[in-house]
Amino acid sequence: MQEIALTRDGTRGCWRHDFPIEASSPGLAHLPASSAAERALLVALVLLSAGCAGGADSVASESPLPPSDSTAPPGDTLLPPSDTVAPPPDTLVPPPDTVVPPPPPSGPPPEHVGIPFGPAQQPVTGWGPRFSSTVYTADPKHFQRDLETARRAGMRLFVSFSGSAPYIRDENGFSLRLWKQRVDRFRAFDMTPYIDDGTIIGHFILDEADDRNNWNGHLVARQDIEEMARYSKEIWPTLPAIIRAFPDYLKGHRYPHLDAVRVQYHARFGDVDQFLDKNVQLTRELGLVLLAGLNVIHGGGEDSGMPSYQSGKRAMNPSQLRSWGGKFFAVPGICGFIMWEYREEYFSRSDVSAAMQELNREAQTLPKRTCRI
Repeated sequence: MQEIALTRDGTRGCWRHDFPIEASSPGLAHLPASSAAERALLVALVLLSAGCAGGADSVASESPLPPSDSTAPPGDTLLPPSDTVAPPPDTLVPPPDTVVPPPPPSGPPPEHVGIPFGPAQQPVTGWGPRFSSTVYTADPKHFQRDLETARRAGMRLFVSFSGSAPYIRDENGFSLRLWKQRVDRFRAFDMTPYIDDGTIIGHFILDEADDRNNWNGHLVARQDIEEMARYSKEIWPTLPAIIRAFPDYLKGHRYPHLDAVRVQYHARFGDVDQFLDKNVQLTRELGLVLLAGLNVIHGGGEDSGMPSYQSGKRAMNPSQLRSWGGKFFAVPGICGFIMWEYREEYFSRSDVSAAMQELNREAQTLPKRTCRI
């Protein structure tokens, strides 16, 4: 047996055969001897057909063959990313429209004497010994800080969570939906400690429900008033729900969740004694508590002689403050005295300041009571 090495493309191949290859071999002797080159080619073809198919052991002993040129190149397995590949999930959940509940109040509980007394909308920076109370419009961003400020100052707050009329009305007037959205901003707060220690003494649910000028020519429906009170109690069961409206307007409807009505006097309402008699009686018939007050900025009437801050209006003078305030204090069972509204230029007057100090001292002598039924 012989081995013949052929070189095709610079590599070495091996084919084995079991018969002698000679010029006189029977398989080739009869072929025409056209030329030496032709005979060599025929020999190569015969050897290729007989090949190394049965001699793998011999091939393995040689250097391995490189891949043939006919081998297909590997496909492009790196496919471009599909447009349908879903992006990673957004695990950063947006924060809810609420704030972190405040921590429990620090320090000893405040001591409150008599009934709450003061002007509405007094600035937080002015909370202190001059007045013991205010109507405070809450802002979620500052609520925690303001509660602690009120607590340290001994203030008692009637809180408005919804804000004034422009925030809670639409083209149809008062919007209960908008009102609830505004109140819901404070659901996350645990206000129980501040309610329990008397820092928050009432939820002032709405101002002037019976004034069409505030509600695009409409009145606030009485059933909406009760629903606001019910909704408030659903969130803060022990917090009194208070509305500012005349008791005469509230007649004819039941308010099982409403606690108190805020009534304030203005000189244009006529005789103060008659005004008090009527509204005190109606408040009792409704089963509500009376939160009293005066419109000190615009309610003085023509006889006051004290300029107001709006054309055609007069502020209450010190004499009116003492007289009319004293009459309200004489009403049994009032739960507070709130004046409309804080103006520094008015309350900083020495004569007004002196009258306020007298009223504040008198308020402190009255029996302390809650505005809750």
